[in-house]
Amino acid sequence: MMEPPAILDSSQVLLYAVLDDSVTYTGRAYVIVDGTIIDPVARLAIGQNLYDDDVLLLRCDDEWNVLGVGGYGTVERAQASAETAYAGIGAKWQRFRPLTPEELAAVEETRKFVRDPSIPEIKE
Repeated sequence: MMEPPAILDSSQVLLYAVLDDSVTYTGRAYVIVDGTIIDPVARLAIGQNLYDDDVLLLRCDDEWNVLGVGGYGTVERAQASAETAYAGIGAKWQRFRPLTPEELAAVEETRKFVRDPSIPEIKE
């Protein structure tokens, strides 16, 4: 199983899951991006947002490109949301391995960058 990179969209990966035939997309929860439902997806990750420390559920394609994200506050809430959308996902979660020194440095660099007060806030 190919693991994700340590950082996905400015979030440090805590847990990840590769969906296979033992996981069923229920359709009871989904994410819409630009007016399109992106579910079902091939992979899920739970990460800690390096900007504000929120816990995110990241929906990804088979190469770990992030397709959509939702904030849940805790790992348990993110897992519960994933289970609502993907029956059987609970058995698939893998804890991300300990980070290498290079990955730890990248996490700190990313955290510093996204929290830099000199970067103007983007308003939509």
